[in-house]
Amino acid sequence: MPTGRRPVTLTGTGWLWVLLYGINIAPASVANVITSAGGTVTLISPTTIYLKNTGITYSGGASYGLVFDADTALAAAEVYLDNSDTLSTNGGYINLGGGKLKRRPAHRRGQWAPRPAVTSTASSSWSAT
Repeated sequence: MPTGRRPVTLTGTGWLWVLLYGINIAPASVANVITSAGGTVTLISPTTIYLKNTGITYSGGASYGLVFDADTALAAAEVYLDNSDTLSTNGGYINLGGGKLKRRPAHRRGQWAPRPAVTSTASSSWSAT
């Protein structure tokens, strides 16, 4: 799904009383699922965001912002990055957050930004190239 230069927001579904993946992107084999040419990519889910074998990448040398916002329903959900995920922003930012998003006036075109107070008890290994 190429986004071009404009922002794209994917909004998941789910219920408070059932722990479901609000966004579940898991192709059978590794694939670039979302390609941005500079537009911010935002994944918002009331429950867990789950990615497996998923590439979110850039085209044409453009950098972009990538925002994950899980648990907007405040149901103890998470961002779950399983095997073979690739998140490439070409120097852009990646925000991993939880809780409800709020609009920040400084963002153009009504882009969303995660709430600033986010804590995590998970440990992750990251590398930047």
